[in-house]
Amino acid sequence: MESVTKKRIADALTELMEKKSIDRITVKDVVDHCGITRQTFYYHYQDMFEVLEWIAREKADELLQYSLQAEDTETAVQHFLVGVLKNKLLINQLHNSRRHMQVEEIMFSMVRQYLTGMIKAKDLDKGLSSQDREIMLDFYSYALTGLLFAICRKKDIDIPSFTRSILHVWEQGLRP
Repeated sequence: MESVTKKRIADALTELMEKKSIDRITVKDVVDHCGITRQTFYYHYQDMFEVLEWIAREKADELLQYSLQAEDTETAVQHFLVGVLKNKLLINQLHNSRRHMQVEEIMFSMVRQYLTGMIKAKDLDKGLSSQDREIMLDFYSYALTGLLFAICRKKDIDIPSFTRSILHVWEQGLRP
């Protein structure tokens, strides 16, 4: 029951963000949209950005599960990019908000969660120390986060070509 309510709150916030800026959405707006009390909202979340963090974690997990079903790494990365681009308008709106720094941290966390899952599932960190793995994850998470914000601002993106470039850079970076 708890996760159902959390999802209802998250869905309400997402729907409201389609209509107006996150900067203008209040807890009252969300609870009215959901038909719940403020107390219920605060039982599940501390504030609006905690809702955004929950949404990002859920999206990262969905994208990871979908990507892991792919037959190869290239297709997996394409799935990830398509998933991100499906939320392009929302990502741009969040990035343009007053609290864009918090949004960047949330996006970084989502990307890092995704990469951690992919690396673990595909055993892509062979021979790396735990410290090197953490540095690699941070490096590529920051890089990919920046690239995702950049592609979300573009009108058209050649996803297969962009994917091949990302993988080429990744492979070059992993060479000893």
